[in-house]
Amino acid sequence: MAEALIKGRLVGEQRNERVAQAIAAQTSDGNDAGFSGGGSSVVNLHPSLKRRLTRLRKLGAGVAEEEGDFNREERAAAAAKNGKGRSKLFGYGVLGLIVVPLMVIAVALMLVAFVLMAALSLLFTAILMMVVYGLFYLVLPR
Repeated sequence: MAEALIKGRLVGEQRNERVAQAIAAQTSDGNDAGFSGGGSSVVNLHPSLKRRLTRLRKLGAGVAEEEGDFNREERAAAAAKNGKGRSKLFGYGVLGLIVVPLMVIAVALMLVAFVLMAALSLLFTAILMMVVYGLFYLVLPR
């Protein structure tokens, strides 16, 4: 039994040494340990950015080559060119015409509900005061 425990410890130590060597080799290649899988993992869990961008382009995403390729003016001009700008504006207008009146109605109904709850509270308080007054009238001598 003791021999098996010692053998298990030796195997575990050897595995830990191999992992430490792999991490040292990976970090000595010049990779920083941020997102490259360096510090806490031997296996890189994510593909490189270049592979991810090519995969996105194959799926039809309009991903810019570099950070400064598409600026706001070019995007607005491209949207106006293919008519997406007007359709968005129309959609927001229709949404505003539907949602804004509904929100106004909802606010008005909430105010009505608040006033009704306050009035009912006062009504039940007045009823309770009348009951107490009636009990005092019956119990106390005149």
